[in-house]
Amino acid sequence: MAKPVDIAGLGANGSEEGGEGAGEGRGEGRAAALADGRGAAGQGARQGAAREGPARAEAGPAAEGTLLTFGPDPAKKPTAKKFLDAYRAKYGPHGPYAIYGYDAANILLQAIEKTGSTKYQALADYLHNTEFQTAMGPLRFDQKGDITDTYYVMWVVKDGKFVLYEDAKL
Repeated sequence: MAKPVDIAGLGANGSEEGGEGAGEGRGEGRAAALADGRGAAGQGARQGAAREGPARAEAGPAAEGTLLTFGPDPAKKPTAKKFLDAYRAKYGPHGPYAIYGYDAANILLQAIEKTGSTKYQALADYLHNTEFQTAMGPLRFDQKGDITDTYYVMWVVKDGKFVLYEDAKL
């Protein structure tokens, strides 16, 4: 059985150094480090884990069949290619939330530019009434601020790797 890890003090590189935002300049902190396979939670939530390596060795055969929901592999989305290529050239492989942070920042910057304001109501009205073309594809918000369409997919551990559930042929 794997030794438990105190996640409260876990640094972005999986060490005990800790610190929020210690993600090598990519805005990743402790949670992203865990999800990214650099900490106790393993590669479970890491985008691309299906093609990059085995599920956490600590779980061994017990991980087989484990299900997880997360976003789709951005490398398979044509709209994400430009972002992924630029990110890879500057920083190396992307973390699990890099593309979402990029999209969120661009949505906010677009809203500020188009409204000429940083006031809550002006931005909220714009966000609720605009379809955004993002790296992950078109995105709209409802009146509560939730996205109107979700693109989450199911991943499963098969033969020690994360694969799309629909491709797993269980």
